[in-house]
Amino acid sequence: MKPITNIAGQTFGIIEVLRLSKHRKIGNRLRVFWDCKCKLCGVERCILGDNLRSSTRKPSCACQQSARLSMMQKSKVTHGMSGTPIGRAWTGMVQRCYNTNLPDYESYGGRGIVMCEFLKASPLNLVLIVGDKPSKRHSVDRKNNDGSYTCGTCPQCVEKNWPQNIRWATPSEQARNRRSSRFVTCNGQTHTIAEWVEITGYSQPVIWRRANEGKDLLAPIDISKRNKRCRKEEKFA
Repeated sequence: MKPITNIAGQTFGIIEVLRLSKHRKIGNRLRVFWDCKCKLCGVERCILGDNLRSSTRKPSCACQQSARLSMMQKSKVTHGMSGTPIGRAWTGMVQRCYNTNLPDYESYGGRGIVMCEFLKASPLNLVLIVGDKPSKRHSVDRKNNDGSYTCGTCPQCVEKNWPQNIRWATPSEQARNRRSSRFVTCNGQTHTIAEWVEITGYSQPVIWRRANEGKDLLAPIDISKRNKRCRKEEKFA
């Protein structure tokens, strides 16, 4: 029989191993149990050694589950906004900043984007800062794409000199605020390509071509350079 590796005194998460409890052979495998104690609540119980050393399942205690349930219930009672548009927007912020399993995490929490203490505390605080959601098309956006979700007024924001960096924005407004957006300066004005399209009334390909060639974005279009079809139509008009 393979000798038992002594793990007494070792800690696995919040579980501390006290002493060997018992062992018995089941089939061809030796099952070893250890007397353990939770470092949070102090409750002792017997745990299978394989469960302690498992790489996929961390040992836990019932006190953790009770604490999570208590926090969830307290949160629902406190703000009562679970499932509402505001509640979903707030939950989305929390997930993007702190849920490492979320695909978008690398673009948010993974690069240091967090929520200030005031906004993180409750979705009600989100309403106090930016008001109710204007429409179904609007979603939470950061004014500075490289900054965090901050209210600008809580003690943490004041200490760290964080400005208010949160707003409701439409999809087009958010598109202009992306890190990949290209900004072009013409006649002392700096705007994104999408904004120049709105300002000039020209199509996006025209703005892109002029920006790449370093030409004046506001200059009128030269009619003489229109395609052959247009010139033919003019000729026979």
